[in-house]
Formats: sequence, structure tokens, C-alpha cells
Amino acid sequence: MRFISILIISLLVGCANNVAQFIPVAYGEREALYFTGRGAAAGIMMDAYMGGAGVAIGIAIDEGIAKDISAALLANNPKFSMASLVNNVLSEQGKKGVSVAGLKSVVIDKYGFQSAPDDNVSPLLEMQFVCNSGALQKVKLDPDENVPSITFEQSKTNGALVENQLRAAVDVLIDKNSRICSEH
Repeated sequence: MRFISILIISLLVGCANNVAQFIPVAYGEREALYFTGRGAAAGIMMDAYMGGAGVAIGIAIDEGIAKDISAALLANNPKFSMASLVNNVLSEQGKKGVSVAGLKSVVIDKYGFQSAPDDNVSPLLEMQFVCNSGALQKVKLDPDENVPSITFEQSKTNGALVENQLRAAVDVLIDKNSRICSEH
């Protein structure tokens, strides 16, 4: 009995040491997935002929595409939350030895996809890291980062691939900025 108790306590202590700290993740102005590209381009062209209505139509096109991508994402994972995904990646990074100790919280300003060459889309991600020191660092995924693009059609039909793309974007952005709070 004593051996079993010692074994259980050892396992619990070992697991507790491997758990990264919980870092609150919140959304900025908008919680929904973004898409930018096709509608924005169409809106600019229509603006010359239709004025503000053309721009509004362009925005509506992009919003419709964002809803299609979200629908595919939620069909694959009905419990998907970008905030949970970011927190999971932070936890994984902490377990791999990436220092997240100085990070107080994260704000997701914008996430989604944007048009890329050859009828592809690439992840779009903008976040703010709030440090324990009070410093605030805004970070943005550059389109030429190491996250490959996917086809436009895949983004609207393959929710698992969409989720993997968003996870890869978060991974790249956190890796790139892993020492932000330790430098302030």
C-alpha cells in the first residue's frame, strides 16, 4: 500500500512539473475569423462605378468567404476556439522549453486567412503579448513566414487543414517572439 501511495505521489509531482502555466487568452475587437482578399479587390474596382456601395459589396464578399471557412472549421471541430488553440500552443511551447514565464496574457486581434498568389490563401494572424512588466508588444505573421498556403477551395471545404494552418501560424508567431517578455 505504501509503495502504491509513493508511486501515485511521484506521478502527480512529475506531472505537475511538466504543466506550463495557464496564460489567459482573449479576443480584441472581434472573435470571428477574418478573410481578406477577393472582396477587397472587387470593392476597389466597384468603387469607381458604384462609390461606397461597391466597397460595401467587397466587404460582404470577404465576410461570406470568412463564414464559409468558419463553417468548414466548425464542421471538422465543433468546439474550435482560437483562444483555446493559442493557449494549447503556448502550453506546448512551455513544455518544449520556450520561456513564457514573463507573459501575463495574450490578445488575439485578428486571425483568419488572406489571398495569396495562384488562387491560394495563407494564414492571417495578429496578436498582442502583455508582459508581467506591463509592456505590450504587438506581433503580426508576415505573409512570407514558413506557413505554406493552401488552395482557396481547400480553405472552404477542409476544416482539419484550416485548423492545422491556424495552429502552424500560432506556432511560428510564438517561436519568432518567444523572448518578447523576457527582454522588457
